[in-house]
Amino acid sequence: MTNPVIVADSSPLISLSIIEQLEILPQLYQRILIPPAVWDEVTVQGAGLPGAQAVSQLTWLEIQTPEPIILEPLSILVNISSVGGLENFEKLI
Repeated sequence: MTNPVIVADSSPLISLSIIEQLEILPQLYQRILIPPAVWDEVTVQGAGLPGAQAVSQLTWLEIQTPEPIILEPLSILVNISSVGGLENFEKLI
């Protein structure tokens, strides 16, 4: 049985890559989404580091910008002004 969707962060992707278990994600979830900031962190900024190449070659990984309405409830967890406004907060997610 698979769950419908998960939004992945960089640490689990890198960790699963290191132990060569990335393929467990599509076995557990129908869709695996990552925000553009996570893609950038793992594959661009992390080029040459563990996980970068393996993650960049995944065909089932979907890069998707979070909708602002989804981010609003999360804003209570972060001082928006401390990250330079809502636009920068969206990049963090």
